[in-house]
Amino acid sequence: MRKIGLAFLLSLLAACSGGSSDGSNGDASELVETVDAVISRDGAAGELPEVHTGDKTHQETAESCDNCLDEDGEIPCEGDECLDVHQDEAVADFCGDEKCGAGEDCDSCPYDCGSCCGNEICDFEESCGTCPFDCGSCLPHCGDGTVQEGIGEQCDDGGGEPADGCDENCQVEPLPAPPGSIIIAEIMKDPIKTNDSVGEWFELYNASAADIDLNGWTVEDLGIDVQELFSFEGVVIPAKSYFVLARSGDPAENGGVEADYVYSKMHLGNYGDEVILKAGDVVIDQVIYDWDLFPKAQGRALSLDPAAMTAELNDHAANWCEAEYAHGDGDYGSPGLENPQCPLPPECGDGECNGDEVCNICLTDCGQCCGNGACEPDHWETCGTCPLDCGICCGNGDCDFDETCDDCPADCGTCCGNGECDFEETCDACPDDCGDCCGNGVCDFGENC
Repeated sequence: MRKIGLAFLLSLLAACSGGSSDGSNGDASELVETVDAVISRDGAAGELPEVHTGDKTHQETAESCDNCLDEDGEIPCEGDECLDVHQDEAVADFCGDEKCGAGEDCDSCPYDCGSCCGNEICDFEESCGTCPFDCGSCLPHCGDGTVQEGIGEQCDDGGGEPADGCDENCQVEPLPAPPGSIIIAEIMKDPIKTNDSVGEWFELYNASAADIDLNGWTVEDLGIDVQELFSFEGVVIPAKSYFVLARSGDPAENGGVEADYVYSKMHLGNYGDEVILKAGDVVIDQVIYDWDLFPKAQGRALSLDPAAMTAELNDHAANWCEAEYAHGDGDYGSPGLENPQCPLPPECGDGECNGDEVCNICLTDCGQCCGNGACEPDHWETCGTCPLDCGICCGNGDCDFDETCDDCPADCGTCCGNGECDFEETCDACPDDCGDCCGNGVCDFGENC
């Protein structure tokens, strides 16, 4: 923008004062009248209105350049650029001249150069949110409120409160629950109608009055087995309900069990193991079973007596029994159903020899072992201790304890000739074992001088 002063107009006047061919000064007079008119119009002597080169408006008083000034003007042009009327220099581009000139771009002057978005380049300050055409669609991220399984999200609550079931990494976190709210109620450790690898299962019972979500909880042992419980739909056990976790969800291969949850990282040892249910670091319930005290039968689940359905009482082997009712393909248990009551333990003195009672433990119910007609080696009966049950030892073909070649040659063989001078053998009766009597330093019976 330039202001053309009065001195400049006067110089033009001087240049034009040469006169016309007829000797008049018409042109100069006209120019003076124009100057006076401009001065009179602007109200300030000595200045002309502002002239904007490059504004595409023809200012007759100063501008004349192709494309932005008068086509016949005297101000020179260079390409599309107007040259300074005084210094013959190019007029600098400016934002708003509708030309994307040198030094301008879509970032600094979108008015002239257009919007950057759409040029297929993800420019500075563009993002997937402001220009997905250039930068692509925004990738899903944790906290956007949408569960994206493809990037490993298990949940996405939009970044809610802590301990609300979904952590800051969009992974399920266990909801707190009091110990003993979930009880381990039944364990099938050794099925016989199918393989252990598909037939093992265990049952949980929700002893609380509210539904409990086990999402994010773990089941583990004291070794290396750790099974995380997880489902996008949740792992919910309704209040006062049973819940079956099995190694296979196919009843055609798991022995006929209808599983509520299928796991793969737990193995139930046949001779002893641990089942530990945890919510985070909190142990909700655990059962540690062994071979000596817990039921041992194959094909029968360990079943907790309903009267002992607490986290404290299920620690004791006496509250567990072998399942009594068959299900599915023929193994015994009650998966998903209330456990039947365990039989009362045998009591010595009730008049019945049953259960773990035997003659050498409960004489009152089972009577004397010896004389019951059964030779019971487990109760230390032998032909020597109880010939009534086990028969006479001599003659049975075994040289039993307390038998010798002297009292039972039928089983132990003849004593003479066995290389030992046994009791009651003498040099007279058995010189083979005891040697020749003569010369032994003893004047034996039958020897004389």
